Amino acid sequence: RDVESTGTIKIAVIYVQFPDAEPSEPLSALHQRIESHVSGIYSEMSFGALTIDLVPSSEWIMMDKTSNEYNLLQSEAKYPSVVKFVTEAVRKADPGIDFTGIDAVAIFSTELADGIAGDFQWTLQERIPTGEGLGVISTVVTGGEWWRVDSDPMALAHELGHVLGLQDLYYGESDDTFEDAHKFVGDFDLMGTGVSQSAAPTIFGWDRWRLGWIEDSQVVCASPSEGTEVNISALQSGAGVILLVIPLSPTRVVVVESRRAVGWDQNLIESGAL
Repeated sequence: RDVESTGTIKIAVIYVQFPDAEPSEPLSALHQRIESHVSGIYSEMSFGALTIDLVPSSEWIMMDKTSNEYNLLQSEAKYPSVVKFVTEAVRKADPGIDFTGIDAVAIFSTELADGIAGDFQWTLQERIPTGEGLGVISTVVTGGEWWRVDSDPMALAHELGHVLGLQDLYYGESDDTFEDAHKFVGDFDLMGTGVSQSAAPTIFGWDRWRLGWIEDSQVVCASPSEGTEVNISALQSGAGVILLVIPLSPTRVVVVESRRAVGWDQNLIESGAL
């Protein structure tokens, strides 16, 4: 992971426009919508152990080139292009943002920028220098054309999962249907479908344990060859025993958690053991 998973982490959000793509709404309204999703879901999932402080640029930053000149369509983006894009955005925003304690940055392009599409995170090989702090080592490219249709703030929450060290839990080729690409975990977990409309978008208890949000004492490790009776509390409660882990081999386990229609999982169709 690029940042700590407990305490308070600061992430700069730089909102950029282009000569061919102006903002379609005030920055304050857009940032408020994004911040409520990102900060809210991580506060709940971490049981208050992680606070995400999004530090926005004070205004829309005008980039030097048209959006198509940056070569940042998600399926085609190359590392040098990302570095140049992020470096320019950071340089232009630096005078208005105190980068002290900031390791990660998200560059949000106005949705009218048809040369930017998709959401992706890259850990950089070298830090991008800033006026304060150590510089930027992790970057998220977000916004762009697809936000015209799917303006979903949860996309940034998903990408910040990568900054914390989590993997995608979907897999698909470019011609796969949505159902094929998400056949493994479906709507369960932010790193799977990762959209606001998911029935249960919060992350699995297993990853909450890995991130230090669940104590070892809240996990029961049971032998697959012995009968074991365990009462587990709802994952969202954060109290008592909330994970049952059954090792099958040195690298494979079965994990059982109790998912309920609570909080960000309020649209869960059927509660029970997962």
